[in-house]
Amino acid sequence: MNKKKNDKKKKDNLKKISNSNYKFYLGIFIFLLFLTFLFPYSIDDWAWGSQFGIEKLQSLFANYNGRWCGNILAMILTRSRILRAFFMAFILSFMMYLVNKLTSIDSNSRWLGILLLVALPNLILRQAVVWTSGFVNYVVSIFLVLIYVYQNRGLFYDEVDKETKIKSFLMLILGFISCLFIEHVTLYLVVLAIFVIAYKYVKYKHISASSICYFIGCVCGTILMFCNQAYFNVVEGDDYYRAISSKSKFIIDAIHSFVDVIANELIFQNLLLNIVLSICVITFLRNYLKKNDRYKKYINGAILILSAFPIYAVTYKFVGIDFLFKYTKYLNSFLATIYYLTIFLCSLLIKDVPKKKKIIFCLVSNAILTAPLFVVKPIGSRCFFPMYVLWIIVAIEFFTLAFENKKIDVMKPIVISWIGIFSGFLIFIYGTSFIVEYQRINFVKKHISEEEIILPKLPYEDFIWLGDPYNKYSDQHFKNYYGVPQDRNLIFVPVEEWKKGNKK
Repeated sequence: MNKKKNDKKKKDNLKKISNSNYKFYLGIFIFLLFLTFLFPYSIDDWAWGSQFGIEKLQSLFANYNGRWCGNILAMILTRSRILRAFFMAFILSFMMYLVNKLTSIDSNSRWLGILLLVALPNLILRQAVVWTSGFVNYVVSIFLVLIYVYQNRGLFYDEVDKETKIKSFLMLILGFISCLFIEHVTLYLVVLAIFVIAYKYVKYKHISASSICYFIGCVCGTILMFCNQAYFNVVEGDDYYRAISSKSKFIIDAIHSFVDVIANELIFQNLLLNIVLSICVITFLRNYLKKNDRYKKYINGAILILSAFPIYAVTYKFVGIDFLFKYTKYLNSFLATIYYLTIFLCSLLIKDVPKKKKIIFCLVSNAILTAPLFVVKPIGSRCFFPMYVLWIIVAIEFFTLAFENKKIDVMKPIVISWIGIFSGFLIFIYGTSFIVEYQRINFVKKHISEEEIILPKLPYEDFIWLGDPYNKYSDQHFKNYYGVPQDRNLIFVPVEEWKKGNKK
């Protein structure tokens, strides 16, 4: 009798959790649906949404790039704002669902993941999420990576996943499609596919069919991507935009890339994430010292680094004084490296094996994802969105470790409040830009017969990636996208100046 009651309680609890998850992610989806609808189209979006995109597809993207899936998605989403909003909201919601399924269904950690997402650094936000042409490559690619990691989550728990013919076929398709978005993720996926095969063979003396199929899919996708002539042009130095380091300058270029871009984008600028992660790791270390003081001296050193780095990064961000002049960036990159290594070394102390595996997996994955960026240029902030998502997983795992078996319900309203603040800020920023974008589209249509048309620039340029034409090519794409004759002279001025001119 008692057993039946206990079973019924378990079923009721699972049902409550399921309903709670459903409402939670539905709410996230609705919010994101509204927010993403406000995102403006900009720069490459105008090109993909006009004749340029059709011509590139007809040429099979010859001498352009091998991002087949990303390019086709860009063509589709730049032609329907509503479809784009539904697609973006679905991908982001489902991505956070996967993040939380890979970590914990605890309500506090679930909210923490959302907070860290809405607190995404604006440099990455504007290029990888707001910019449609960036979203279809950088967000979608890590989303597909998480699907594969989730399918192989049993490896973290030393469990063997079930194999079926349908799963193997789906893994083949997933591997192929996933490798047709962005180059450094493509290379990472090949490494990941090989690792999964090798790990399963060493651990279980068995090679799963789904892992082999995924690997084959990745290889085929990689070949299709890199057989594009554009990459041969890059290697030969004939590409007008992209380049790779020569053998003679490889080390120097790699150092410059790391100091100028990589250290900042990968670690230094993640202010809130670094603060949250440091608090969680420090709490975990203090809990560890209570049970084992064997490495007390080293752990105290780690706590000092974990405390000092976020404080220094925030101070530098808001004060902005290069007290070492041009050498300040070398100090910043060095400190970021020490911080990264400290997090990694602290993860080795974790006794919870599945969590330890997941954290180390994410940290090593970030290193592998970053490796190709040392030899290519230019490097955009958008390249680091996949790494940021993996950082969120690391933060959540340390959060659940640090506050295990403790009452932390008091933290939930604090986290939700900050989500509200960041969300309100984003709604204001992109709501305002949406209004200005709407006004200038209507204005240009009304004055399309005039030879010279003065239009407002989109506000808050720090949160929008090249929202106004800046050269003859972007001007041409802008005109094609909105049906403006090419002989019209478009002049873009600050929105305040434009409003004053219209009042007159």
